[in-house]
Amino acid sequence: MNNEKTTLPEPEADEPAALDQHLTELWIEYSKERFLAAEAQIREFRSWARQLGAAITVLIGLEMTIVAKVLFDLPHGLEGWRAAGVLLLLIAILLQLVMLSYNILTGYSGELVMGPESPTTLRFLLPDMPQPAAAEVFGRYYANGCDNSEKLQEKLGVRVHRQAIQLIVSFLLFLAGICALVIDVSPFRATQKGQPSRAVVGVVSSKTSPSQVLPRQ
Repeated sequence: MNNEKTTLPEPEADEPAALDQHLTELWIEYSKERFLAAEAQIREFRSWARQLGAAITVLIGLEMTIVAKVLFDLPHGLEGWRAAGVLLLLIAILLQLVMLSYNILTGYSGELVMGPESPTTLRFLLPDMPQPAAAEVFGRYYANGCDNSEKLQEKLGVRVHRQAIQLIVSFLLFLAGICALVIDVSPFRATQKGQPSRAVVGVVSSKTSPSQVLPRQ
């Protein structure tokens, strides 16, 4: 049994070896497929970033509505669980605003990449080239485009992954803030402090008759 490893020949640093027509066609097709796959992945990552941006915007609007409602309804002041809930919501809003600014760069801002030669310029250059050289020119354009697109694809993928994790963290902050606000108005906490809850007060007042309230003469 032969245990020797087969290694591919390393390409030269300056110029790769010449290919025959069949191998050139295979290389061109492979470069084109890789280039189109990288471009499709870039579009998908940008679409995911836009969806994350929409979710962040909706969450910011919901949190600001809750914070405004709480701040305009302060019968006992901003303290205790109520203050903790508002603080958590404000931290979540601040984090999401920072996320939204980076999200715009990922989903909507363009990136400067090296593009192929202009089709008009290339049309004037092709008649002076032999067919193998012209075919290799197209292959090189696809190969260069693939290299640039794959770098951009990797960068966008890292950004989308980071933003998804940050969105989960901010959503957990949102849930923690809501839980703190719910605890603040819960009947169990009110009875622990020796005060009837709002629900209990409403039930007692509805069952109290005028004869029980007014003194007899």
